[in-house]
Amino acid sequence: MIEELNLGNTSVTNNIENVLNEICRIEKLFIHSYMIVYKDSEGVWDGYNYQKEIFLALNESTWQDAVSKYAQIQLNKIEQ
Repeated sequence: MIEELNLGNTSVTNNIENVLNEICRIEKLFIHSYMIVYKDSEGVWDGYNYQKEIFLALNESTWQDAVSKYAQIQLNKIEQ
């Protein structure tokens, strides 16, 4: 899980590409295969589409709800 720790450094939201690149480097992942959800500095779970470089305002209070909402958004795009 990616969570903002509010340590006074650049926020996850403002540094999302570097955060994701570092996770991929360490974990040897290919980011294009994943839905990205993260907890921002206000404690809200939002999403990020790495391929399109856009944020998704999921505005959920739990990780599970954010993943569910992100998946539903993706499913709706496929059905259209």
